Amino acid sequence: MQITAELCAVLGITNSADDAAVGLAIVDAAKKVGTLTTELATEKATITRLQKEITDAATATNAKEIKALLDNAQEKKGITNELRAQLATDYATNPKGLNTLLEGMGAYMSVVDAIEKVNTIDLSKYTGKSWDALMEGGLIEAFKKESPAGYKKLYKETFPGEEPA
Repeated sequence: MQITAELCAVLGITNSADDAAVGLAIVDAAKKVGTLTTELATEKATITRLQKEITDAATATNAKEIKALLDNAQEKKGITNELRAQLATDYATNPKGLNTLLEGMGAYMSVVDAIEKVNTIDLSKYTGKSWDALMEGGLIEAFKKESPAGYKKLYKETFPGEEPA
C-alpha cells in the first residue's frame, strides 16, 4: 500500500510502515474520531445549557427590575393597574426603555379626581386682581397652576397678541 507523507504524519507512522501498522493506525484514528465526536456533542450540550442559564438569569433580572419600576410608578400614582399589565408585557425584555418611559410620564389622575380637585380649588383670592397685582403678591405661579384657563385669559388681556409660555 502506498501512502503519502501527509497521511503518514496524520496517522503518526513512517513511509516504511507495513500494512499491519497502517491498518492499526487507521483503526486508532477512527477511534479518536468517535471519541472526539462524543466530546463535541457533550460540549455543544454544555454550551446550550449555559446559554439557557444566561437567558433565564437575564429574564429573571429583567422581571425583578420591571416589577420594581412598575411598583414605584404605581406608588407615585403614575400608572393604572391596566397600564401596568400592558407595560409589563410590552417591556418584558427592556427595563431601560420602561424606565425612560416612566420617567417621562406625570402622575396619573382620573377624570373624576381631576373634576373633584377643580371643584375644591378656591379661586376667590385671584378674583378681580390684575396681572401686576398677582405678580406683586407672588401669586402668579399659583394662579397659573390652579387656573390655567384663567391665567391664559389674563395673560392675553394683559399682553394682547402674545401667547403665554
